[in-house]
Amino acid sequence: MSLSKTCAASVIALACASGAHAATFDLTGDDITMQRLVEVDGSVLSEVSTDATVSGAVEFDCNIVPEPCGFGSGGVLFSVDLTATQIIMAYDGAPNSSIGFSQFTGTDTFNGFNFTGLDFGMPITGVAVTGTETTGTPVVSFTANSVSIDMSGSGISGGGSFIFDISGTVAPVPLPAALPLAAGGLLALFGLGYRRKQRA
Repeated sequence: MSLSKTCAASVIALACASGAHAATFDLTGDDITMQRLVEVDGSVLSEVSTDATVSGAVEFDCNIVPEPCGFGSGGVLFSVDLTATQIIMAYDGAPNSSIGFSQFTGTDTFNGFNFTGLDFGMPITGVAVTGTETTGTPVVSFTANSVSIDMSGSGISGGGSFIFDISGTVAPVPLPAALPLAAGGLLALFGLGYRRKQRA
């Protein structure tokens, strides 16, 4: 291969390397904590925290005893499932039944769920909410590695669910400090080879 072709290929390879990105995010395998929290006027009325590892199974089944959703007893056909990029809250009761989350009056009220340990190598930058057979709209807030969902005033009918799609920003791999110098040197060699060819 000629010097000019070698240099051109090297410059392209370096440029591609500088634009590389970290792996796309995936919650699978994360060790997370779900906190079921009811708070009114800044006072905690109910709090249950449960740990789980995100896998292909449902992480939090509220139909068992002891149940992780703070409803007070088992037998509630409600579940919280985490996938690679989603939090899914579903109610599996009969079509004419429903489950609701009370809207408390007062200040500093909260009736919902906090998720921590959502570590996929990049910060969370958005959470989009969609619902099927639902009422109300949950209020969502987030940090780089946590999501808080206030379900106050929301409800889910039998067979319905709320789906929370989590998105993040992929951080570019930092440009090595020596890369511009290396690219400049290769371009200089390319120019030298081209001039020699012109003189021949």
